[in-house]
Amino acid sequence: LDPIDEVAALIAATVHDVDHPGRTNSFLCNAGSELAILYNDTAVLESHHAALAFQLTTRDDKCNIFKNMER
Repeated sequence: LDPIDEVAALIAATVHDVDHPGRTNSFLCNAGSELAILYNDTAVLESHHAALAFQLTTRDDKCNIFKNMER
């Protein structure tokens, strides 16, 4: 693997289930959880994992893997 692929795999493995509540998407939707409401019952956990990963990486300049990217 190239170094960039290794970094991508490490990030993906790290954030794959970050802050997982131990319940399924269906459970969260049926229970009317705050996450289900926030993500409109669509890919609730996947959306939460991705959003939290972005928040965590952009919070600290040392961890911000996006800081040198252009929009």
